[in-house]
Amino acid sequence: MPAPDLPGLITADQIRATAAHIADWQLPSGMIPWFPGGHADPWNHVEAAMALAIGCAQALALVPGTSRSGVTITAGRILGFDRRDAARFSFLLSVPVILLATIYEMGG
Repeated sequence: MPAPDLPGLITADQIRATAAHIADWQLPSGMIPWFPGGHADPWNHVEAAMALAIGCAQALALVPGTSRSGVTITAGRILGFDRRDAARFSFLLSVPVILLATIYEMGG
């Protein structure tokens, strides 16, 4: 899949370089350290499959009238998150969605 090119914001080559850098840092467990030799992940209890399941649950928000945060918080609760962590993870998932929507609205 080709990397997107967002003229004036980021080039496809910059995206590829960033992805390569992240892959270089990624530990065999899938975690990515915040800094060299540092703590790998504040969400150690969130396994990749759980995060993927919650992320996929966001797709249900495409149904008119469905709340994205409501769906992701509910999915987190079903997977065993406490209320605070489910809400926090839902908020973190919203960051890329909001960023991409903003870029789209700006004509990018």
